[in-house]
Amino acid sequence: MANGKPKKKIGCLIIFIIVLALIIGLVVYLLNMAKHGIAMKNLPPYGEVAVKDLAEYVNVSGTVSSSDSVNVTADVLQKVSKLNVKVGDSVKKGDVLCELDTTSLQEKYNKLAASAGKAQDAETYKSSILRRNLAEARNNKTNMLNKAQSAIDSAISARDSAYDRYNLAVSQYNDLIAQINAAEDETAAEALQEQADALKEMMDALYPKLPEFDSAIDAARSAYSDAEQSADSLIQTAQSQEQAADRHERKR
Repeated sequence: MANGKPKKKIGCLIIFIIVLALIIGLVVYLLNMAKHGIAMKNLPPYGEVAVKDLAEYVNVSGTVSSSDSVNVTADVLQKVSKLNVKVGDSVKKGDVLCELDTTSLQEKYNKLAASAGKAQDAETYKSSILRRNLAEARNNKTNMLNKAQSAIDSAISARDSAYDRYNLAVSQYNDLIAQINAAEDETAAEALQEQADALKEMMDALYPKLPEFDSAIDAARSAYSDAEQSADSLIQTAQSQEQAADRHERKR
């Protein structure tokens, strides 16, 4: 009998625990149902399903701008005298957006134009001087060569004249000698001898000078060559200066 009482107590305890667990589970269930009921009350009402047009309205604030925008600037800092467009206007290529105050630019342009005009006048004057120098160099060459040729011609003429006089004197002298040898009258022979002696004296004086006439011709020809080279050098210099000025003018 002593062993039956503890077993009875253990069975009652187990039953008590089971009943307590059922009570706790029931309370939790009731609380969840209560919360679910409150949530169901807060749900919006359902609408009927139908096919119809939907309209969306969006109210926002901001600035509307194009995806393509360009900042227009000028290289020259000038005041804008007239603005032909305003914000939001549509423009196309070639449209004049604004007009600048060109007063100061016009003044600068006028000064530059005046300066350029003076420079152009100076270049024109310089070019005319160079052309005139070239023409003068060519004319001087012609004059110098004409004078040099005239000196050559004079030297040749003087040489020919000297040779002619000497040859004539030789011919006359030989004739007198022949006449003297053929003369029968002593007085006539003496007169012819005097003439022959005079010719002989003239020939003796002229003969040593004949090479000098040849040298004069050589000197005149050398002077002609020197004058030609000098004139060509002056012409080349003047021509180079004129060509350089023309190239400079074309580059401008």
